[in-house]
Amino acid sequence: MKHLIFINLILLAPVILTAQWTQVAQIGNPNNPFAPEIAQDCYMISPTRGVTLLRIGTNSPHASWVQAWFTNNCWSVYSGVFNEQCQTGGGGGLTLQGLNFINDSVGFFIEVSYGECTSFRTFKTTNGGQSFSTFSLPTGLSAASVNFLDENNAYLMAFAGNMFRHFYLLRYHDGIYVTVQDYGTREYSPLGPYFINDSSGFVSYDGHFYRTSDYGQTWTEPAGVSGEVSMYCFPSESMGYIVQNNADFKKTTDGGINWVSLPTAPTTCKINSMFFFNESVGYATGNSGTILYTDNGGQSWDIQDCPTSANLVRIRFVTPEIGFIFAAGGALLKTTIVGNIEKKRPVNVMVYPNPTTGKFRISGMGNIENPQIALISAEGEILYRVAGKSDEYSVNLANGTYLIKITTEKEILYRKLILIKN
Repeated sequence: MKHLIFINLILLAPVILTAQWTQVAQIGNPNNPFAPEIAQDCYMISPTRGVTLLRIGTNSPHASWVQAWFTNNCWSVYSGVFNEQCQTGGGGGLTLQGLNFINDSVGFFIEVSYGECTSFRTFKTTNGGQSFSTFSLPTGLSAASVNFLDENNAYLMAFAGNMFRHFYLLRYHDGIYVTVQDYGTREYSPLGPYFINDSSGFVSYDGHFYRTSDYGQTWTEPAGVSGEVSMYCFPSESMGYIVQNNADFKKTTDGGINWVSLPTAPTTCKINSMFFFNESVGYATGNSGTILYTDNGGQSWDIQDCPTSANLVRIRFVTPEIGFIFAAGGALLKTTIVGNIEKKRPVNVMVYPNPTTGKFRISGMGNIENPQIALISAEGEILYRVAGKSDEYSVNLANGTYLIKITTEKEILYRKLILIKN
């Protein structure tokens, strides 16, 4: 199977993983008053090697960027500074996005220069990020996003124009571009493409989610999905996950033909990244320092402690034991899972009925001694607290989404509770 640049997959035996996340680096210096260094993306290739994209200077018509190389726990400039300057004046800025690698050597990213001279350029490296060069597209077209399956096969969301852009889905194969879909002129780019193999992939736009299995020639709406999708993750070609409405997870086991909703995740924060070791064990990270862990294919999620409240942009494990999270603002978090740590824990703890008008029960706590139950608002305020088990719990609160925190002698579990009064 070809390497898929957005598929996060490391095979290992199914285990329960315990991760402690700590900050190991601060990339860039966003507080430098003369030339703030803003880390906009980071991709760890190995435990000691990675590439980050830094914007040097203010978000103005005069901005520059440099990408750095991680070695021996120290970031150092490796390939020089590339200056970007608006030639026509006016406001603007620079964004570096979509950094991904298809193997340890070959990677890509997109540079967006805003303002009166708004432009998009695609860059490619073949030496693990030590240097980048521009990746050519058909004349008159720029790339809004790229999805490389391998070095010679890719799908790109391309466009022509500046203020009013005409979008196309291109297929790149052995140096030749073919237009496979015309989306017309629109203000925003469709989300995608996300392909799981040469012929099958997904895009989302205009409140809909579409799938193709014939290289993008025809598209249909899969069963079980209504509305747009904000992100995708496929541990295998048959099993995948999508996110809607910030943190609503759906799952497929047939390559995206049919989707089912998963139980409510214990967060309302926007999910930005997912990483799965196999079809059952994985992580999801999101805004406000959200780290979720599942070992049952998303049937339940546990919240893990995070040393920062920043938005978490990307999670990636470079080995089955060593993982990294890149946070907005440049914080780099790391965890080392020592061995295959297993512990008895109540993975089947469930809250029902959910939604509820105020009364609810908690099942699956038969082997838990002296649990502490707390109900927490979206702002983090503890609104209700009780010690021990009960046949039924009752709260009188306004309609909304709350977190139930279950503290045991060994761990802390979170479950989401939705209150809807008649």
